[in-house]
Amino acid sequence: MSAPGPQVLIVGAGPTGLAAALFLTRAGVAVRIVDAAPAPTTTSKALAVNPRTLELLQPTGVADRIRTEGQRISTIRVAHEGRVSATIRPDWDRVAPGRPMTILPQAETERLLAEALADLGVRPERGAGLTGLTQTDDAVIAVLSTGETVTAALLLGADGAHSAVRHALDLGFPGDASDLPWHLMDVDIAGAAPDEARIDFQRAGPLIALPFSGGTFRLIGFGEPLLPRLPASWTAERSAGNPSSRSRIGWLRPWPSAGSPSPGTPPISTRPSADAA
Repeated sequence: MSAPGPQVLIVGAGPTGLAAALFLTRAGVAVRIVDAAPAPTTTSKALAVNPRTLELLQPTGVADRIRTEGQRISTIRVAHEGRVSATIRPDWDRVAPGRPMTILPQAETERLLAEALADLGVRPERGAGLTGLTQTDDAVIAVLSTGETVTAALLLGADGAHSAVRHALDLGFPGDASDLPWHLMDVDIAGAAPDEARIDFQRAGPLIALPFSGGTFRLIGFGEPLLPRLPASWTAERSAGNPSSRSRIGWLRPWPSAGSPSPGTPPISTRPSADAA
């Protein structure tokens, strides 16, 4: 089945695809945006929204909502083996007045972009992945997993690391892999400043802590388990059997394995919060 084509077909409804759809729609360009996933992601690895991104999003109204819902980073502590060796307090107003580096889970950023796009009458079409494409001198003919064929003047591939668009064009994605297990965790921490990031270069591997919601921190690192490597003044809190409690520890995933934590990691429960490629 064929359908009238948009000017631009966007494949991938992550932050890049949604932002592109929003900018183009505001400029009067007819777009369709499709995504293979049946529903929006509820998790994400990415957290930071930088000042330049906020500047670009300012006319859309999304930047104000990101600043309202996100967490500003006022201080960055750089440590070595637990001992702070440098304290950085970025002057965000000199970089971009009114647009500080803001921490907000990628899933929330996507939600805000999708809501702004919906206000303009455009919604991502879920469960519609790209299965093939051909090109002519003035158009792209895309075949979707729904069986639909779409003809557009331009196709924008924004479908991530395993891009169907890139594979259809036979484009490489060179890089190196590491066997080191990377760990991502969202943890409620007592004793840590809620607007301070910390980077600790340890013999066991670097440990990064980023605040993104009150006392909740994203921990990133590789090698040995993360929780025992936190500063002595920090306490990772658990719900203690209270299902209404916000205090909890969530394992996102270890790399390269997407299964169980590495040996020696304390038992912790899965928390759906921030983990999309």
